[in-house]
Amino acid sequence: MDTYNLQLFRSIASTSLGSFLSKDGVIVLDPKLLTDKHWDNYHSYNSDSHLYGSGVYSQETPAPPHNFFKRFIKPNLKLILDHGGGDGNCTSTYALENPSATIILLDASYKALRKSLLRNLSNLIPVCCNAEKSYSPFLDNTFDTVLSIYVIEHISSHAYRSFLGQAYSSLKKGGHLVLASDSPYFDKTVRPFLRTLTRYRICRNDPTHINLIQPSKVVNHLIAQGFTINAIELWYIGHQYTIWRKIISKMPLIIREKFSTLYVISAAK
Repeated sequence: MDTYNLQLFRSIASTSLGSFLSKDGVIVLDPKLLTDKHWDNYHSYNSDSHLYGSGVYSQETPAPPHNFFKRFIKPNLKLILDHGGGDGNCTSTYALENPSATIILLDASYKALRKSLLRNLSNLIPVCCNAEKSYSPFLDNTFDTVLSIYVIEHISSHAYRSFLGQAYSSLKKGGHLVLASDSPYFDKTVRPFLRTLTRYRICRNDPTHINLIQPSKVVNHLIAQGFTINAIELWYIGHQYTIWRKIISKMPLIIREKFSTLYVISAAK
């Protein structure tokens, strides 16, 4: 681990954090995660080959950059938290194009974080930590942007509100949260149907999706935490058809979300 990165982490770490260790380039806040294989094995049964290619997450090299979410992050930011960042596939391109930015990859999978080092991006700092901890490992008012890309559906409902509160606290005033999640409708209804069609190579229902929430409810929870909602984007089956998008865009959110496959919410502190 680069000395500068260690010093940076110490400067933003919460005073209640206590001791931590650096192992093979990864900052480890909970040593138990070094032997916890739960998230290491996650992608052995969850490889959406239509999106990433079969088995791409179980290989020893990092996944190809996934640039879909890059447009939600303002350029030239200084400090970003990628909560659930894994091997950095959602933020590595941003890190490459914005070398002055520092991105903290926070994830429970030590194996995935190790793979992030193979990207050879010194401004990606991998930190191994359980997302369901009741405390934030960082000081308040620290980050310009916090990303939560496909995280909330994996954490228990009792930890979810605390998770949103930690995101709010760790953001600077005027900072942004970018939150993405699978839709309950898609995961529980559409996915099983598509799995029966051979042209759609879609994995079976994800057993780690224990907290699928409709976007309208997430919006209410974010507002209750103090966030201001900037934008809500929903994707649908048939999203590529302009006429369908125009029709469904005129419906109230509570109806539109029933047809969504995934959603992204941008909110400001």
